Amino acid sequence: TRLVHEGSLAEPCLGREVLPTAKRTASGVYLGGVQGMGPNGGDVDRRSARAERVREATRNRILEIARSMIRSGTYLDVTVAAVADALGLSRPTVYRYFPTVEDLFKALSDEMFQKVIGSFSDASPSDPDFLDEMLSSSIKVFLDDPKVNRALILISATGRGSGTWFQVDPEGIIREAMLQRPPELRPVSEDADLAARMIITYFRGALYGWAAGFLSDREFELEARRADEIRPASP
Repeated sequence: TRLVHEGSLAEPCLGREVLPTAKRTASGVYLGGVQGMGPNGGDVDRRSARAERVREATRNRILEIARSMIRSGTYLDVTVAAVADALGLSRPTVYRYFPTVEDLFKALSDEMFQKVIGSFSDASPSDPDFLDEMLSSSIKVFLDDPKVNRALILISATGRGSGTWFQVDPEGIIREAMLQRPPELRPVSEDADLAARMIITYFRGALYGWAAGFLSDREFELEARRADEIRPASP
């Protein structure tokens, strides 16, 4: 069976019959909803899989060159034109993956925070050492690529403030850990909500102070580790 009319990205057509709606892949490219049709269906599947691997590799190359530009200069050096020239790609190709520079920064930011969350995902909130492991693991991820992560932290704060970016809020994770402990064993406060709020607020203060350049890497590490040691002021 041959494609007579491909239709649109959202509704590819085979002759007059509308095929299932295409799905957008992780690399940001649309794939049709039908696989394995006709005697050469297996070949179609393999070609689609190879094409998707190429798309994913291209997307990763774009993200990595953006990181390299931040490391060697500033985030202001990251433009679609600069990325395309560095990779030998056309600008329309880069736009196909990231329609705006903001989309590119959001993808970088999302990857950074996914690494942070993933760094302690195997730890159980009921473990008495969970909070210490969460803080230590998060600090390590941020310090693994400090110049890039500093820039992404500030950019992501602006994005979240605009209401266009969504990222996991660790306050809920800390609250869950606090609820797993008896009140007398909760750091900062016996109130789980208050404890979680104070811990994440203190940690963010250290994080943003570091991202803005007010704290060195070592000062950030020491200050962030104090997040579970603070106490509310006496009335």
